Amino acid sequence: MLTVPAHFTAKQRDALKKAADKANLKVLRFINEPTAAALAVNYEEGAIDKNIVVVDIGSSVSISIIQAHGGIFEVNAQQRCVY
Repeated sequence: MLTVPAHFTAKQRDALKKAADKANLKVLRFINEPTAAALAVNYEEGAIDKNIVVVDIGSSVSISIIQAHGGIFEVNAQQRCVY
């Protein structure tokens, strides 16, 4: 798995996949960074049902609200703010 910003387009993901192929890296799937953060939080604390808010601050600010329930993660809301 390879993490990517949540706002990456299909074209950007394809370019990243091609770059990984050239580096002999096998990419099974892409996972959005906020989802990866939610997985890490849930892994550390055990499989607890909860709502997780992930704030990703970089060249823009992305906020994701993710619900973890029985090992299933659902992105309920996502907003990207460019400043």
